[in-house]
Amino acid sequence: MPVDRTLWRHPPFKPVEPIRRQWRCPTCESGSLRLKAKTLHFAETRQSREARDEEDSNPSDPTIYRFAGILECNSRQCSEVVLVAGVRYDYIDIDFWTDPDSGEEKYEQIDEEDFRIDYVNPSPPLITIPENCPTAVTAALKKAFVASWGDLWAAANHTRSCVEKLLDHLGEPQVRNLHQRIENYKERDEQRGSALLAVKWVGNVGSHADDISREDVYDAFDIIEIVLKDVFSRDYSKVAKSVDAINKRFLSSTLSIYHNLRHN
Repeated sequence: MPVDRTLWRHPPFKPVEPIRRQWRCPTCESGSLRLKAKTLHFAETRQSREARDEEDSNPSDPTIYRFAGILECNSRQCSEVVLVAGVRYDYIDIDFWTDPDSGEEKYEQIDEEDFRIDYVNPSPPLITIPENCPTAVTAALKKAFVASWGDLWAAANHTRSCVEKLLDHLGEPQVRNLHQRIENYKERDEQRGSALLAVKWVGNVGSHADDISREDVYDAFDIIEIVLKDVFSRDYSKVAKSVDAINKRFLSSTLSIYHNLRHN
């Protein structure tokens, strides 16, 4: 299934989360991760402390903490543990209103918190990897998952490595560069080759460009998932056609592949 784009915004620190936001266990993949009791710790950053002590500080500015904690699989047969870390922003919102009886202006202080995850290891599986996927391909993907929480450039590079490992498995000979290798493979399989080329472009951005988005990386994961399912599951009835948008960004000609990816 495609990457849940909301997952990284909703760490499993609360007792109940909607099903679509559950973090799957990276080991058993059937259990869900929950915060292990008394393991979530916070410390305010120096920048936050100094900003609050300044004479012209704004009370509405957030208090910033770094945090670390342990998540645990809720399956008793597994009980895997996962390290999570990041930054928490605490905001104070003031809600003003006028009392209709007295005409007096009143206010209510509302405390809000926002978690930004920077590190999760081992990472929940962001896509479904076929059980018979080669170890080298799976390892590259798992590295990309871990990196995607806080280092999008590294995650993009690992997706590129995933393409290389998959081509090794498919028996495509080594040549002077990955682009040419994919072009050679496209002569055997146009559809898969075009998909792998799109992933390679994302990997190139991670290596050479100054800007890469989380959507770029998640799109690459989605494409890889479809290709792996095609290669190792042989479920052609569910192989969609989409993601030509990535190739359009980097090629002068339009490559139309895997259109309607999410129409299954």
